[in-house]
Amino acid sequence: MSRKFVTLPLVCAILFALGLALMPARRVAAQQGISWATGFQVQNLGTAAANVSVQLYNPDGSNAGTISESIPANASKTYFPVPNVSPGFQGSAVISADQQIAAILNISGNNFAYSESVLGIAQPSNTVRLPLIMRNNSGFTTWFAVQNAGTAPASVTVQFSPNPGTGNSFTTPARTIAPGASAIFDQAGQNELGSVFIGSAVVTGNQPLAVVVNQTGTGSRKTLLSYSGFASGSNDVILPLIQQANAGFFTGISVQNSGTTPATVNIAYGPNLTGGASLTNDSVTLQPGGSAVFIKNGADRYIGSATVSASGGEVVVVVNQLSSNSGTAYEGISSTSATDKVSLPLLMARNGGFFSGVQCRHLGSGAVNITLTYTPNTVGSFNPPPVTRSVAAGAAFNELQSTFPERYVGSGVVTTSPATPVVCIVNQLNNTATDDRFLTYNGVNY
Repeated sequence: MSRKFVTLPLVCAILFALGLALMPARRVAAQQGISWATGFQVQNLGTAAANVSVQLYNPDGSNAGTISESIPANASKTYFPVPNVSPGFQGSAVISADQQIAAILNISGNNFAYSESVLGIAQPSNTVRLPLIMRNNSGFTTWFAVQNAGTAPASVTVQFSPNPGTGNSFTTPARTIAPGASAIFDQAGQNELGSVFIGSAVVTGNQPLAVVVNQTGTGSRKTLLSYSGFASGSNDVILPLIQQANAGFFTGISVQNSGTTPATVNIAYGPNLTGGASLTNDSVTLQPGGSAVFIKNGADRYIGSATVSASGGEVVVVVNQLSSNSGTAYEGISSTSATDKVSLPLLMARNGGFFSGVQCRHLGSGAVNITLTYTPNTVGSFNPPPVTRSVAAGAAFNELQSTFPERYVGSGVVTTSPATPVVCIVNQLNNTATDDRFLTYNGVNY
């Protein structure tokens, strides 16, 4: 049987994972004055036990350790701490298996003062697009890890493109990355971008690449928002969760033209789940490689979803969710990647103060029944029953695990009836903390 794999461009020796009780992380690697640590969880999406191999790489491409596991069907494995590596390890990983798998990368800074989550990357590409890159933007600066997912050394360059009036265009000199290894690009030290930069970037190489971007707020908002780079664009992108004035949270939408011709971009917002008015639709024309940001920070409360359409080209989209002390990001989902089944590798309630929330949007033209089914509880006897709701076209399915009476740590699967493509994201939040305990990952369509 062929092997499936995902890549993790950024891995550190001391991990955290929300499937376990949260534990302090030692300081192992620093960017922008913050000590970072990571953890990851692997889920078997197949119908039989998966033979899983995790290959860890040092920055020079040498072998940092290998992990071999057998994970039962529909089960997951949390790596905390990473075995077989030296203390202080910073590098990357490639996870392969003989069944379909998904992996979540959790990122923590300064002992959970900064927290975020992204999916492992299953489709590396020679060209990777980054819709939102910043330097000194109201206290936010990005840094990103680029991993060579190929079998030969990769010559990698990054082309930065500013939004009008917000910095300088710049292309980095070629940088060589060994197979399996990753390299860090930190905009804090890239003076060529100008004192303030807001824009986008394109990473290119002669080998397949995987990229994770970290938006780090060190000013009045001390928070981390992370997303995975895009291998390709779409002319129809679904954003399952948009919010405004929702318990202090608002949304920023970053759109990049990933095509070679100008594109007219329209953002259509769905019905308001709170019963109030919907948001006013947005529109912009973007040149090839150009980007724009839309901030939804009005006074009227809105919880819903949106669709981004592009005429004359394709786009990639990142959604930021921010409050005064928390932030998180997720990737817009191409409608062509949607299926009628979505895996949610980590759901929880009352877990060290954390709970999760599932937000889905179906792509049907009429009402569809959306069902969320939970896997057995890994930490107790309480097992939540399935939840089914009828969801109108253009509306969103929203289910919070915060109402569970007991602690729950598990996963979930979303299905539709009649079978209709659906996309989902999962938020993980500790809303009693005073620092950044807000993480988001995209559900896995399969």
